[in-house]
Amino acid sequence: MDEIFRSIKRTGGAFALQLVPDLVKFILKFKNRIIQPYVRKRYSMQREKALKKYGQFGKTELHELFRNIGLNNASTLFVMSSWDSMHTFSGNPYDVIDVLLNVIGSKSTLCMTAFPPLKISKNFEVFDVRHDPSKTGLITEYFRRIDGVIRSRQLRSVCAFGPEARFLTESHHLSPFTCGVKSPYWLLREIDSYFLLLGLFPSTYVLNLHCVEDVLCDDFPICVYPPEPNQITVIDYDGRPLNVKAYRLLSHMDFKMKSVAPIMSQYFEDLFLIKGIYKGIPYSLVKIKPWTDRVIQLARKDIHAFGNKFPEPEETIKLITQ
Repeated sequence: MDEIFRSIKRTGGAFALQLVPDLVKFILKFKNRIIQPYVRKRYSMQREKALKKYGQFGKTELHELFRNIGLNNASTLFVMSSWDSMHTFSGNPYDVIDVLLNVIGSKSTLCMTAFPPLKISKNFEVFDVRHDPSKTGLITEYFRRIDGVIRSRQLRSVCAFGPEARFLTESHHLSPFTCGVKSPYWLLREIDSYFLLLGLFPSTYVLNLHCVEDVLCDDFPICVYPPEPNQITVIDYDGRPLNVKAYRLLSHMDFKMKSVAPIMSQYFEDLFLIKGIYKGIPYSLVKIKPWTDRVIQLARKDIHAFGNKFPEPEETIKLITQ
């Protein structure tokens, strides 16, 4: 590492770009040797603590929990999950999906995110709908692999299974705004849909906050995107390449949103149908339409996840819902 900095100083930065691969190798070595062992140790300690306090439970209890919170009434269910938080569940990710499908029934649709880890080929980012894994959690990757699941062809990809799957996914790639009016995140608002957060606390959930900048576009209070969208090559189900455009948040805006999301969560407390913790696993349920409408209403008052203005929630909600 010292050699890298000495070279940059000696050459005035002229050849600094040549040293980027060495810098990346150093960071990866640091990650592999120090950060990953720490994360594994912490995960092991959390799991041991949860098992000692709550014990384990299986598919039967999970089925009962999902019915008790009303998932059997959901015609379309969008699930955000964290398998790493489900320490006390004795099954595997397929078991979670099986129980979800069993509870909502064959006439309902199940959806999950499936963001791809993009590859670089001939200076273009490439996304293979058929084979690229989901990087948004282990449960989502297991879901992606199930026969009959349809995956949308855009950066913030969504997988869906059931009667509304094609409606929700087929137009996602037609707009560069990945959470805009052609995306599953907005289309879920048009049908009787619910969010289930499983293994996640509401204050960590940010995804549907993105709808606001993509739906309002030029009417959004600030600029969060670069002038031009990225060009993505999407390999479709039939193996043909599609040229897809996709806006990415400016890096400082992405950081800002993630840091502000817990503050924004205070404006949605009244919308949750149910919140709880079952044997150490947090869960919550909310209807998508009022949630998304609230995000839009707040943004029109210049209250959003990229801003610095966060007035008192109770009075603000009264004001925007009048």
